[in-house]
Amino acid sequence: MPVRAPGVQIVTAISAAKPCPQVMEDLATSLDEEVERMRKSWTLPTDISQWATFLTSRSLCGFKTFSESTPPSITQWRDMLMTLYPGDGDLVSRLQKTSDTAKEKATQLNNRWYQFKMLADGYLLHLETADRVALEDAFPRLEHEHNSIASRVTAVKARKAKWDRCFDLLLTETGEAGYMQTLQKRAAWTQQNFPGVVTGLVTELQQLIEERRVLVQETSRLWDEQFSTWFTRSGDRITPEEFVAALSRHVDAIQRLSEQSKTQKSLVSKLDMLVRFAGLNTTTLNRPGGSFIPLQDIRQSFREYEVIWIDACRITEDCVRLTSALERYIALLEDAHGKA
Repeated sequence: MPVRAPGVQIVTAISAAKPCPQVMEDLATSLDEEVERMRKSWTLPTDISQWATFLTSRSLCGFKTFSESTPPSITQWRDMLMTLYPGDGDLVSRLQKTSDTAKEKATQLNNRWYQFKMLADGYLLHLETADRVALEDAFPRLEHEHNSIASRVTAVKARKAKWDRCFDLLLTETGEAGYMQTLQKRAAWTQQNFPGVVTGLVTELQQLIEERRVLVQETSRLWDEQFSTWFTRSGDRITPEEFVAALSRHVDAIQRLSEQSKTQKSLVSKLDMLVRFAGLNTTTLNRPGGSFIPLQDIRQSFREYEVIWIDACRITEDCVRLTSALERYIALLEDAHGKA
């Protein structure tokens, strides 16, 4: 029986180590794709060395445009509302008074409605024929209008509650002082803090990408050398120590790339949060410690103010009209009650 030579067959060694370069390449490609997705989502240049300058310029320009245009626009809208919707106090107080008046009139109407229904249930048949027919014809309309007003009051209350936070920020002196204070802090952060932080993060990411490129190239070179050495050597086996050493080099490289993956995810996350925060500075307003209000809500809030005011005034008008109509019928029914 022939004696078996010691060691690992070269064919077996090559088969065992061959997947390592492909694993390295796949992992490196996935990490590069992660960076590329981020680049596209932010519309950044292909050259990563330009990213920090690009993001800083974009942030400075965006904040300058926002901070110089938004407060004057708010002032213009506020002045317009002050002219169109007169009253005592600030605009928030005026809207509150108008809304409260509508609710008070709706409550008065509700009281009259139940008084009217109670009397109608008891004394409708005691009315003169013409009055009874007129009331019976009017009842469905009166009931519909009463129910409609109740729904409209609920809608106005809900709408006002939804936009009160915006009104308080944009239409009061304390709100204006608050958002101007935060704009000053944002200006300092945008000019003094953001450039240094974004440059540091981009530099770290750039170094990481370069380290990865070198690591992949070096690993590929070592594999080519190893493959060539094993393939051209005499005999069909290598020592276990040589095989383990070669395989360990590839495993160590994969491990380093895996650790890079964690570092890159952390850097990408920090960059993403930084850029998003810079975006909030150019698309929102808030007072110190307050929640951010988006620019689209700021614009919409002035239109909402008008809608709420007009709806509340119409409710008041309709309540007065309907209450007057109910009181006429109540007088007829009370007269019938007196004669019964």
